[in-house]
Amino acid sequence: MSNWLKRKYDYVKHINRNFTSLKNQTDILFGKADAVIKTSREDNNSTKERTQDCKRWLRRVETIRYDFSKLRNEYENRPSTCFCGLCPYRALHKLGKRIVKATIEAAALTDEFSTITPTREKPEPNPRRWDNDKTYNKSFGNWKHLGMTTDGDSDPVERASKISEMLENKKYVLFLDYGVSSPSTINLEEVGIHPNHEQGKVVFACRDKYIGHTDEDMKVQKLSKEDATMLFWEFAGSYRERRDLENLEILDVSGIYSLPSEVRQLTKLKCLRVSFSDGGMIQNHVRSGVSKILCFLNFNSSSSSELMIPGNTISKLTNLEELSLNVSHNIARWNKNADAIAKEVNKLKKLSHLQFYFTNLESFNTFIQESQSWNAKDSSGDFIGFRTFRLFVGEQRNSSTSDFNVFECSDEKHLNFSTGDVFPHTISNVLRQAKSFELMGHTTAGNLTDNLPADTLEELEACLVEECNKMQSIVKFDTNATGGEIVFKRLQKLHAKRLPDLEGIWDGTIPSTYESFPALRTLTLMKCNGIRILFSLQMVEQLPQLENLQIEDCSNIEKIIEAEITVVCRAFRRLKNFKLCRLDSLTSICEALLEWPALETIQIKTCPVLTSLPSTVERAPNLREIQCPGDWWDQQNWPNNATEEHFRTLRRLLI
Repeated sequence: MSNWLKRKYDYVKHINRNFTSLKNQTDILFGKADAVIKTSREDNNSTKERTQDCKRWLRRVETIRYDFSKLRNEYENRPSTCFCGLCPYRALHKLGKRIVKATIEAAALTDEFSTITPTREKPEPNPRRWDNDKTYNKSFGNWKHLGMTTDGDSDPVERASKISEMLENKKYVLFLDYGVSSPSTINLEEVGIHPNHEQGKVVFACRDKYIGHTDEDMKVQKLSKEDATMLFWEFAGSYRERRDLENLEILDVSGIYSLPSEVRQLTKLKCLRVSFSDGGMIQNHVRSGVSKILCFLNFNSSSSSELMIPGNTISKLTNLEELSLNVSHNIARWNKNADAIAKEVNKLKKLSHLQFYFTNLESFNTFIQESQSWNAKDSSGDFIGFRTFRLFVGEQRNSSTSDFNVFECSDEKHLNFSTGDVFPHTISNVLRQAKSFELMGHTTAGNLTDNLPADTLEELEACLVEECNKMQSIVKFDTNATGGEIVFKRLQKLHAKRLPDLEGIWDGTIPSTYESFPALRTLTLMKCNGIRILFSLQMVEQLPQLENLQIEDCSNIEKIIEAEITVVCRAFRRLKNFKLCRLDSLTSICEALLEWPALETIQIKTCPVLTSLPSTVERAPNLREIQCPGDWWDQQNWPNNATEEHFRTLRRLLI
């Protein structure tokens, strides 16, 4: 086990050394390949030609050359260590592992060259006829444009090699219409289109708008309602032939703006997933199931007056067990009959999974109170509840906390409550089961614990609170309570962003009988300008599992931990990653003598009056990297040159 962990860690630790080894190995490999190619070109008029083994070897070299180019780009732009979870480490681990694997492959291919014969005698000319090869004709049309005839009996590898050689020094444009397929699903090298065709161009026609450089955008008119319906059933197959269909997933196909009403006739349907796209990437995936059809719709059309889901469609699908309606809040047409669709959902009796956007609190309250599936009970009279759910309530906002991923929690039970002014009991009802919670734009909440019953937050594993302008703390303790409570006992991630009145995580002195955040691993604070001192020593003791602490753009914060200078504090026993960015008023992390037994990485950026880093991290035996700008490093109060030199070995300069 220890060797396995060490090997994983070494991929990151030795990434620079390993990349140098890869570059050296590929230089040798590419040198051999370039020599073979040069010799072959010089011998065009000779009786020699490359052997099939040599051609295959060169194609594999070109693949490695292409992969090396991508690896080099990723290596040169590799991410800085981040402090909001393990994702950056994982990314570096994967990159490091791929570098080692690529080095091994390059070395093996270099050794293999010694076992092949590069050239052979040219055979007598033998015109080929490939006209009957349906695969190649379908992919590239009429080969006569290349001055070739075709033979259906020829070897595909030889065929691809022939195409590659003919196109290598030609100017050409290849048009490929992929419809709903992704270009990444096609390996062009298998048919002779290689990255070293510097004068060749490939044009893809795809459903998604390309965001890179284009010389001209093509205008495509939307389909008529009749044509759109016809197109839908071309993808899904006639509903008359699909009456036994159980799973139907509909994502993103341009030109179709309304779910066909004929879907209501698929009465045996158990799973229906529809994504009403605003043009972004769709991240839902098909789960395993029988008799499923996957097709793609793009409902993004502000000019269309049609209902996105016709009335009496959902209510007819009485066997539905899973219903996912992924709606972008940017699509105004959803508001036209969202409430009516919600009422149809209320009638479904077999649901165990629901994804739905309730545009207003009243519609959500009605669902929680009246839904036959949500309120279902077993034979003993016990509440069953949904297996999974993703519920969005109120006017939705875009969260810009891109590194907050609530969907890594142990179960997909998510609630997003936006722009509310109260906390109705229906919200509490859902929160008792939720694993992740986003509270955004609430206009009256001063904290979370005052507004919700004590048992409401017990199951939460991740929480984001954003743009709640009245919020002063996350937890407020009841001085009249008997104590013994555990607040947020399973919470692992807490993100607070744009809370202008937030003064701290806790409000007031923490009673000795209380425990809060015992499982918290990641804490992120961004643009919370009401905070002056983040923690007291007593508060630090409430966070025994904290591993990642990130504080950004909190302009008034002066200290992270307040403690007397004479105190020796073992703060944050498990903290590994510590990030402080754009804290203009921060003068001290802590004036006490701190011990950081697990601290590995600290990043400090734009903290102009913080000069006490040397004394702060003096007792951090596992510290391996300090990320900071050079000018900030120069203004630190170093007790002596030896100390500075020691820490300089850990420094990584930021621009």
